[in-house]
Amino acid sequence: MYFLSIKVELLDDLKGVVSGKDAQMLYDEGYGIFDNGRLKLEPLEIAYLLFKGRVKTLSEGVEVKLEEYFSKLHSQDRDFWVKFTVYHDLKSRGRVVKPGFTSNSLLIYPSKNTNEPADKIVYIVEESKMMSLEELLEWLQIASRTDKEPIIAIVDRHGDVTYYSMGRFTPFKIGGVSNGKI
Repeated sequence: MYFLSIKVELLDDLKGVVSGKDAQMLYDEGYGIFDNGRLKLEPLEIAYLLFKGRVKTLSEGVEVKLEEYFSKLHSQDRDFWVKFTVYHDLKSRGRVVKPGFTSNSLLIYPSKNTNEPADKIVYIVEESKMMSLEELLEWLQIASRTDKEPIIAIVDRHGDVTYYSMGRFTPFKIGGVSNGKI
């Protein structure tokens, strides 16, 4: 249990900044990106730290409580709870996680040194929502182009997360026949 409360100044887009030694401490734990001597945090990172009681969020000097911040995030993004569920699950498993290239993806890093590239990309899907084959193929192409292992995280209506790792399919040769035709 953490007893210190780091102050995060919220920006208009619900991202936040942290300065000083607190910024370096959070960065060393795998959060945020340094920009002009300040640590910039994404809303998902702030939500998690706020949920864990690690930070206090301020907007123009006025504290923004957990429920209010989550409500603001939800009003901007109806799928926020799904993303937060996966982010929280991965963090509780000791993973170093950052928001990904798309609004429904996360990057997993092999260590707390986020200067190393992420080695996995997690695509987040809610169980009750349809996903087109084109979406899946596009997402797999992004993972392939960025040399990351693709993982699909499916969140059910109870908030349970199931992960599916997807490997690369390479056609093989049987009895002199190639190109995947048997």
